[in-house]
Amino acid sequence: MWVHSRPLRRSELARVMRLPSLGISARSAATSAVVVLVALAFAGAAVDLILYRSLLAGVDDATAGRVRTIVDALHSESPDDLDSALLATNQRVVAIQLIAPDGRVVKRAGSAPATPLIPINQFDFNLRRGMPDDAVPSDDMRVSGQKVNATSGPYTVLVGGGSEAVEATVRTVALLVAGSAPIITGVAAVASYRLVRRSLQSVDAIRSRVAEISTSDLAEAGTRAYES
Repeated sequence: MWVHSRPLRRSELARVMRLPSLGISARSAATSAVVVLVALAFAGAAVDLILYRSLLAGVDDATAGRVRTIVDALHSESPDDLDSALLATNQRVVAIQLIAPDGRVVKRAGSAPATPLIPINQFDFNLRRGMPDDAVPSDDMRVSGQKVNATSGPYTVLVGGGSEAVEATVRTVALLVAGSAPIITGVAAVASYRLVRRSLQSVDAIRSRVAEISTSDLAEAGTRAYES
């Protein structure tokens, strides 16, 4: 037996396809989750940027300070008599070069190569602090440098600071923030959902009580009118 099926009207089709709307508690929880997630994203980016600049400033301070110390020593000592402690490297100061007037690297320490990290014509007798990583094509370090009139002529002091540890630290912090963001967002959403739901239950209880009182008053008023 053939059964004719009436095509759905546009309003009926929309009503069938429409998803059930979220309740007030669920909408509040979703809104709270979005707000917390956006706030965490902006706060995490700001903290990461501040941390990155702060750590780089610490590296630049260390390299510039070492350059000043070596320059001060070369004012009264020859390069051959330079104290070995001035050429010691650490986590921040990773490379040191002392370059003669003819461009030869006469002393070096750490990861410094046998050729100048940066052409010495880029330096003068004023301290140049914290040149960016791309200034050294063969390595990832920030360089501070200065020329100095030593007892045997003008020398150039170059000190390289390690930026790889800074970048690794910043990446770790970014991963920690990204990993904790879903947990914090979920906790905020659950807390908002429960708080709003409890508030709505209190409102419903008050509304029910008011309705009961109104019904009772109406019944009592009707009874009095009937008796009179």
